[in-house]
Amino acid sequence: MAHAPSSHADGTPRYGFLSLIVIVAVVVGVNFAISAATTSSVSGWYVGLEKPAMTPPSIVFAIVWPMLYVTIALSLWFYLRAGAQAAGLAFWGAQFVANAAWPLMFFVAQSLVYGAYGAVLVLTLVAAVMAVFWRRSRIASLLLTPYLLWSCMAVYLGFAMWRLNA
Repeated sequence: MAHAPSSHADGTPRYGFLSLIVIVAVVVGVNFAISAATTSSVSGWYVGLEKPAMTPPSIVFAIVWPMLYVTIALSLWFYLRAGAQAAGLAFWGAQFVANAAWPLMFFVAQSLVYGAYGAVLVLTLVAAVMAVFWRRSRIASLLLTPYLLWSCMAVYLGFAMWRLNA
């Protein structure tokens, strides 16, 4: 019995539905695990901080982040399907690590400074990923637009909270 080839005629690997499920599960799973690890700081230290007027209600974060995780995963999947290059994967990995580290810097370390500058790092890396992905897959790049916008909001919130609570 013949098996389907594991790559396209040009040698690029196939990334089917199963790979999409695995990527989404890893991205969502890692971020939810980190979220669970920061719960006590969110309900304790964070509640006592003075927040800027444009701070969204907590429910907004609970709705937005899972959707962002899925779009981050989808973006990677589309990039892989388009014939990913090492630079794009490195930037995507860097933003993933920075995004996962941010709650630890802000909530666990309880550092407004780390939170503010960590948000700038995430924003910068998301913009870099979008620029690199654009060359291979416009949809992979555009899927990160909500993440980029949310990262802009995170930078504003980070620096505003730092100023208000200094």
